[in-house]
Amino acid sequence: MILWLTAGTGLFILGVAAGDSLHSFRGPGPGAGINLPPAPAETQAAGWVNRQPVKASIPRQTHEPPASSPAETVTTSPADKDRSAAPPQVAQEPTASAAAGATLISPGTPSFNRGPLERRALLLTFDAGSHTDGAVEILDALAGAGVRTTFFLTGEFIRDHPDLVRRLDADGHEIGNHTETHLHLTRWEEIRRHETRAGISRRRLAGELARTNAAFRAVTGHDMAPLWRSPYGEYNGEILAWAEAEGWRHVGWTTSLDTLDWVADPNSQLYRSADEIARRLLAFPERDAHGARGAIVLMHLGSQRPASEQVGRVLTRILTGYQVRGFEFLTASDMMRGSS
Repeated sequence: MILWLTAGTGLFILGVAAGDSLHSFRGPGPGAGINLPPAPAETQAAGWVNRQPVKASIPRQTHEPPASSPAETVTTSPADKDRSAAPPQVAQEPTASAAAGATLISPGTPSFNRGPLERRALLLTFDAGSHTDGAVEILDALAGAGVRTTFFLTGEFIRDHPDLVRRLDADGHEIGNHTETHLHLTRWEEIRRHETRAGISRRRLAGELARTNAAFRAVTGHDMAPLWRSPYGEYNGEILAWAEAEGWRHVGWTTSLDTLDWVADPNSQLYRSADEIARRLLAFPERDAHGARGAIVLMHLGSQRPASEQVGRVLTRILTGYQVRGFEFLTASDMMRGSS
């Protein structure tokens, strides 16, 4: 049960979690009567941060925006921005004052955007929609470091690249759903608010998720993990509730941890070279009050960048940099239940 209360200038979230187990992913697939794990308790005392990032009201230039918020009328104030992070287009963690007075629609289970703060664990997630340039290099780096993580695939990607999907599965990675066609779910592109787009319904979203799972089953012989990530980070409480009712738990990412590896134009103010991506990601603990504990990172399995700037070229440096600090890398389901 999640209660959203607005009092004075602050937004307080009270969460009650019942149980902490996640079923085996090799059994019946999502949408077939699966009971999702409840949301972890969202109190600081329990060591969880599951707040949804607030987006800055500034146009984005290309493919994937940062994680969205169900607080559809909230914009970030200058005081809320992480000034050591990249440009103002990148979403920042809201403060209580920034969220005050916001109208929130809460699904039974909110987006999972950060894991337990008491554990030195990190989650690297990779979205795959169309491009595969640099994908093999990423998989080789993960295999070399002995890291299993979570990927979110579209149905189109699965049908176009079945051999790569089979390798992901054979390497032991967790595979979640990124919808079939990577469609826009909200009107963020038009009005900078996360109102559900016309034509988007529970039935349509359910079909996108179900067809993606069916494509994955056809390639691998089993269902996806009951996890999904919205395309472009566009969602609201209504959309999360629809997906949850179909058996899918949403996994977002932690504020300031969109690596921007999807930006391929060097002239864009959002562009980061591969070396800059590595440096910024390794420096994240210096900018965040909780260090990197429980952080969820957004990366991509392939992009239109030249080979010399693909993130796979610096991935071993990132993995080693955190491993020598005593961090372990988890899958999304492992981070949700708080144990490997």
